[in-house]
Amino acid sequence: MKRLLSWIITWAMASHGLSQLNNAIFNGTQHFLFREHGLSPKDSMMDLTRRKPGFGTQVLSYLKNDEFNEFHNPGKTLIGSQIGIGFKQYLERPNAYVYIGGLLNYPYGGDKIQAYPLIQFTKSTKHSALVVGSLHGTTRHRLFEALYSYDYALTQPMEYGLQYLGRKRGLSWDIWLDWRQMAHRESSQQEIISFGLNSSIALNKAGSHNRWSIPISSLLFHKGGEFLKVMQPVQNQWNASIGLRGDLLQNRFRIESVFMGSMDFSPKLLHRFKDGHAWLTNIRWNMNIHHTLALSHYYAEEFYAPLGPNLYQSEQINFPNRESRFRNFLHLRYQYNHTLVPKKASLDFRIEPIYHLESQKVAFSTGLYLKYVIGREIY
Repeated sequence: MKRLLSWIITWAMASHGLSQLNNAIFNGTQHFLFREHGLSPKDSMMDLTRRKPGFGTQVLSYLKNDEFNEFHNPGKTLIGSQIGIGFKQYLERPNAYVYIGGLLNYPYGGDKIQAYPLIQFTKSTKHSALVVGSLHGTTRHRLFEALYSYDYALTQPMEYGLQYLGRKRGLSWDIWLDWRQMAHRESSQQEIISFGLNSSIALNKAGSHNRWSIPISSLLFHKGGEFLKVMQPVQNQWNASIGLRGDLLQNRFRIESVFMGSMDFSPKLLHRFKDGHAWLTNIRWNMNIHHTLALSHYYAEEFYAPLGPNLYQSEQINFPNRESRFRNFLHLRYQYNHTLVPKKASLDFRIEPIYHLESQKVAFSTGLYLKYVIGREIY
């Protein structure tokens, strides 16, 4: 079992993450609970989590620099460290356990440390898992980056609410409710909630040399404000995607094309565009366990995703007067992954040049991430 577990994790680290790149460095062991990560139909979801109780500490140090140089998307620099401390304890039955701990995020040069409690209850069956408390969120949702920015793994790394994960007979799913902010009547703080679904429908058998699937997602973003001391505008925004994905030559290559839509059905329109659409096409080459190369083409018209990065938006998040109605660019990505100490420390380096086809301007993003674990990996 230990040898099988090691093989599954190594294979998954090398081959899967978000659709553009492998984001396993941001994810814990729960990231590997899906069929497309190597589980056979006879495997139980508990097979990858049946370990002895234990205490652990993990640290993620990050440096991400975006030089986009656009009016509605100037770019930013994120540099800092996260430290997570936690304890995993099984309950009476082996398929139920709790995580207790916390995560601290310190953006270098900032004036405060961000603290996130880790409080999670998980109940698993052969094909599914129910999660209450701290969710397996951010990059673990595996949404396309245009819909959900992986920067949240650095700036808001913890989500809270309810989650239902599973896979059965060629269908895998992640359904969640993320309570991002509670309402506070006296200070007129709005409640912010997101409801998400990410699913994949397999078109042939998991062991096929070339595997084809249909990725589907839906994401609803809500801001309430009708019962506050000072009324705030209610916002309701919806994003969805559907596409075709092929994992070829035993996962050496991935090709996919996906259509994404956006719709604002707030009582009063607060953004430039009521609805929009986008096309994303990816070709990714997993050269070996260390090197990945991906090329993407993205085109959007009046598209807006409130949880996505500005790079993909037709208007700047929270600043609708800064807009770029059309988005049309090529995105080349190179990623280097290296295990510095087996099961203890890993390094992730990325360089991502971008060429805007209409303005003929070049932008780029770089990232360097180091993660190390003392004891057991938590969460």
